[in-house]
Amino acid sequence: MRYLSFIRPDGQATMGKLAGDNKDNSVIELLAENNSLTDLKSALTNNILNQLIEGQTYSLSEISFLPTIPKPTKIICVGLNYKSHRDETGLGKDSSYPVIFSRFA
Repeated sequence: MRYLSFIRPDGQATMGKLAGDNKDNSVIELLAENNSLTDLKSALTNNILNQLIEGQTYSLSEISFLPTIPKPTKIICVGLNYKSHRDETGLGKDSSYPVIFSRFA
């Protein structure tokens, strides 16, 4: 399952999932109880992801993508994970492992 956050054609922020194998380039909106809007962060935090119901389907050309998790409190980053980037920066030349670091809000 591939989840995403997006802006519907009416300008409302919401979340959904890519439809099937997505050969048709469509997104199915996912709604909480009573057809209320939710976001992916809230759905994960409240453990209701499996309780969301399918709403309207949109084509990818109709929506605008948002960050998958809105307003994250922490971000885990991978740096210097490509040899060309290590060579470019001159950092981590002796390492065959990427640098892992975090950012907290």
